[in-house]
Amino acid sequence: GEILRTLNVRPGDSVTKGQVLATLDATSTKADLGALETRQKQLRAHVNRLMAESSETTYVADPADGEAGKVQQEIYDRRMSEFRSRMRGYDETLGETQAGLKRTEGDIKNLQEQLTISRSIEGMQENLFNFNTNSKLEFLTAQNNRLRAEREFHEASERLVELKHRAQTVVSQKESFSLEWR
Repeated sequence: GEILRTLNVRPGDSVTKGQVLATLDATSTKADLGALETRQKQLRAHVNRLMAESSETTYVADPADGEAGKVQQEIYDRRMSEFRSRMRGYDETLGETQAGLKRTEGDIKNLQEQLTISRSIEGMQENLFNFNTNSKLEFLTAQNNRLRAEREFHEASERLVELKHRAQTVVSQKESFSLEWR
């Protein structure tokens, strides 16, 4: 409330219509009004920033919001920088993963060819060994080469599955972050 500055009548005095009975000091009322106006600017600037973020539009502080607008502009700029940085991180991780997928798919194709050739060589070495025209060592070496090719092929196949899963995870994380951020 306000503070009584002057009291122009006493109990029992006669008064007339329109007579000033007292005057109030408006200092505290003006201070309260100033605080409310400042809070209104803060809330308006905050709401405007949040609306810009949620609608994916650029926030520009309203000059009428004064210091509150500047604070919200700083918050917006910092949050947008963080958002872009995190999204770039997801994109880089996804790009690396996709490059790994492509490389692994190429490896699998090559390993499949190596495996086919290794099986063929192993079969030939076995036939030669059975006709006693080849040593057991050459046959076992061919068999070892085939087993190595199979192992590498299976490892690459498992790596491909892992990379596909990783790519899906990164896409999901990126989408989730984007939705939560807004």
